Amino acid sequence: MTLPPPPGSPFPQSFTGVDPSLAPARKASVMMWVLGGLSLFMAVLFLSAINADLQPLADQLKNSAPPEMQRELQKFNVIDVLRACLVLFGGTCAFVGISLAGCAFFVRRGSLVAMVYSMIIAGVCALFWLISMLTCLLQASAGSLPAAAQALFSGMICFVFGLCAFWLINAAKLTTTAARRRGTSLGQIQYPPGYTTGYGSQVHTPLPPPPQTPSSNG
Repeated sequence: MTLPPPPGSPFPQSFTGVDPSLAPARKASVMMWVLGGLSLFMAVLFLSAINADLQPLADQLKNSAPPEMQRELQKFNVIDVLRACLVLFGGTCAFVGISLAGCAFFVRRGSLVAMVYSMIIAGVCALFWLISMLTCLLQASAGSLPAAAQALFSGMICFVFGLCAFWLINAAKLTTTAARRRGTSLGQIQYPPGYTTGYGSQVHTPLPPPPQTPSSNG
């Protein structure tokens, strides 16, 4: 529903409830829901693997490690270290998933605080996967095929999180610009006395002073 513009304003009053400046925010919120769901799924996988049999993985780590590291691994329980890593990874994925999926509702409504918070989360995740990709590329340069596949996987995740952060930056810029323009436009509107906004509230503006008649001397 669109009403005629108020006096002195070139902009019509729209009551459709859709702000065009929130289009990038809505697009970013969809990406946040997808990334949040995937992060929660990864958290479930990591935490469910705690009760699995980790002895074969521990033996593989001991056998593939250099001789100096193998002597160091004998000093502590490798299985407990693996379980601690799974808890750490699972908790981190759960935190990222809950943060992104929860903030997506507020980002969709144009909350600048939620955009900045989600931007930081997505940026840190993109940086983490970028470092992981570079590390795997160094290992792949030595002829390791699994490292090359892991580098490709890390690069894809880094791109997705980076794209989400880029959309959030764009949404924050447009939201800030639209709010600034909206405040400027509303401040320039001159309403006549007794003008109603359509909801029963009247906007009262002071009447201009009466013209002064020149006084005749003597």
